[in-house]
Amino acid sequence: PRDDDASDGDTTEEEKEVATSLTPPPPLPPRRIPCPVIKFQLVNQLCNTPGGEIFDASIKVMARKEKESYPYEPIARFVRVRLEEASHPFFNRVWHVRHVLDAESPLVSVE
Repeated sequence: PRDDDASDGDTTEEEKEVATSLTPPPPLPPRRIPCPVIKFQLVNQLCNTPGGEIFDASIKVMARKEKESYPYEPIARFVRVRLEEASHPFFNRVWHVRHVLDAESPLVSVE
C-alpha cells in the first residue's frame, strides 16, 4: 500500500483514466441493412379550399407483374402491395405512402 493521501481507498483521476482506457468498448449491435423503399406522395389539390379536407382516407395499391410465356406472349398478373401509412385520419395537404421492398414484397419475388 501507498503511504500518501490517496491510500484511503479513493482512486486518483490518473488511475481512473488508465482504468477507463483499458476497458474494451461495449460491443456494437448487429448492423441491419435497411431494405429499399418505394415512396410516393399524394397531394390534396383542394387543400386551400374551405372544406377541402379528406377525413378517414385510405389507399390500396395494386401492381401489374408480367411474365413471359410460350410463345412470348406476356401474362399479366395483378398483386396487392402492402403499404405503410395506408390510412390517414385527416388528409389536408400531403400524404406520404411507402412500400418496403423486403423479402415479403410481391414486387421483389420472381414468381
